[in-house]
Amino acid sequence: MFTATAPLLAPTQQTVHQFAKDRLRRRENAIGTYRAALAHLGRQFGKMLVCDITATDIGRYQATRLSAGAVPGSINKEVVCLGSILGKYDLWAALRREVKRLDEPEIGTALSQQQEKSLLLHASRVGNVGHNQGRWSPIYTVTALGLNTGLRHSEIRRLRWGDVDLTKRILRVGESKTKAGAGRYVPLNQPAWAALETWAARFPNHSPKEFVFPSCENGAICAERPIENWRTAWRSVCRAADLRGLRFHDLRHTTVTKLLEHGVPYATVAQVLGWSASTAVRMAKRYGHIRPDAQRRAVEFHCDHAV
Repeated sequence: MFTATAPLLAPTQQTVHQFAKDRLRRRENAIGTYRAALAHLGRQFGKMLVCDITATDIGRYQATRLSAGAVPGSINKEVVCLGSILGKYDLWAALRREVKRLDEPEIGTALSQQQEKSLLLHASRVGNVGHNQGRWSPIYTVTALGLNTGLRHSEIRRLRWGDVDLTKRILRVGESKTKAGAGRYVPLNQPAWAALETWAARFPNHSPKEFVFPSCENGAICAERPIENWRTAWRSVCRAADLRGLRFHDLRHTTVTKLLEHGVPYATVAQVLGWSASTAVRMAKRYGHIRPDAQRRAVEFHCDHAV
């Protein structure tokens, strides 16, 4: 929710399209989160007055999106977005009990060591395309960070240079999806540190408030705004590495899996990943994909140390 700086139209006077346009204008940091959701919502609700939307309308929307091949997780996020619009006019509380959240299957994958190497190799190649013309992509750096720190896409995207200490090899997550994630410190291992140091060399005069991965439009860099996404470059990398369908968020799954396979305690994993203590075990089960080889090593270790 955001605080309006001008009087809002009454619910009977404002459509979803009008509200969405106003929201994106007022909140720059909502653009990446809500633009895609609003594009889908607008097809069904765009011309409706917010006060006319019913739980039946929302249920019909969910069914339509499912039949179009959308995944439950995406649809749930879209409904949350719609709920924020209705909530602004105190209309959501009366509907939310009748709107059922779709079940989300436990999805996600952890990359093998060979897949990691292939992903980084192709990220390096894709990232270097056009560098002779002064065009650089952050895809290698963000991929290396994702694999070695477990940072979320949004956390990497909104990193500022003041959050990064290359001397001490540590970074601070300024903005996060969760309260537990915001403000946490994440150590940089050698690959993550090297990738960031190389990237930093491109911005020798950066200031603490500038974004590590700045916006770049038509070759013009704006360090006061973060990059919106690296979706196109990511798809090119995954296609070249024969990893079609891999999500950037799967790098977080890979980080958790490797930490757990090496015996790192849940509490430590939770601190690195930004989970609250109350959800650490549940999230570790969701994100950890302990592989057969690791299970075998654990059993053999037990056998070797048996009395």
